[in-house]
Amino acid sequence: MRTLYRRAAGLVWTVPALVLLAVFVYLPLVQNFGYSTLTWDIYSGSQQFVGLDNYRGLFADPVFWSSFTNNLWYALLSVVFQVFGALLLAALVESIRSTRWQRALRTIYFIPSAISLTVAGLLFYFIYEPNLGLLNHALGAVAPGTFDHAWLGQESTAMTAVIAMSQWQGFGYSTLLFAVAIQRIPAELHEAAALDGAGPVRRFFQVTLPL
Repeated sequence: MRTLYRRAAGLVWTVPALVLLAVFVYLPLVQNFGYSTLTWDIYSGSQQFVGLDNYRGLFADPVFWSSFTNNLWYALLSVVFQVFGALLLAALVESIRSTRWQRALRTIYFIPSAISLTVAGLLFYFIYEPNLGLLNHALGAVAPGTFDHAWLGQESTAMTAVIAMSQWQGFGYSTLLFAVAIQRIPAELHEAAALDGAGPVRRFFQVTLPL
C-alpha cells in the first residue's frame, strides 16, 4: 500500500510538467498540422480546407529542398564540432596538470559563448568582408590574390561561413559541459588505469568516454 502511495505521489508531482509540455509543445504541433491543411486569405481571414495540397507544393519547390539540405548540413557539422570536437578539447584541457593553465584555457574557449549573437554576427561580418575583411587580408598575406573571396556573397561559401561563425560561438559552451562531466569522474579510476599501463588515449576511450 505504501509503495502504491509513493508511486501515486510521484505521478502527482509530474502532472504540472506534463500539462505544460502538452500545452506548449504537443498542442501547438497538432495545431500547426491542422493549419497546414488550410489556405488563408490574409485580407479577409477566410479559410479553405485543401488537404495535403500544401505539402505537395512544398515538396515540389526546389527552394524547400535547398533549405532542407542546408539545415541537414548545419546539423551534421554541429554534431561533429559541438559533440565530438568539444569532448576532445575538454578531455585535453582537463588532462593538463597545471591548474593555472586549466583556468586560462577554460576562460579562452568559453569567451565566444559569452558574446551575444548580434555582436558575433557583426564581428564575423567584418572578418568576412571581401575588401577590408581580416580573413581575406590574412589569406592575402600568405598568397596575394589567390584566396580573395566574397565569403558571404557567394553560394559556394555562404553556408559554410555561417556555420563556422555559429560553431565558434557555441563550441565553448559544449566544451564546458563536457569539462564538468569529466571533472565528476573519480580520479582513482584514471590512476588505476595508469597503473595498469593504459596511456592517455586508452584512458580516454576506456575511462573518460564511457563515464
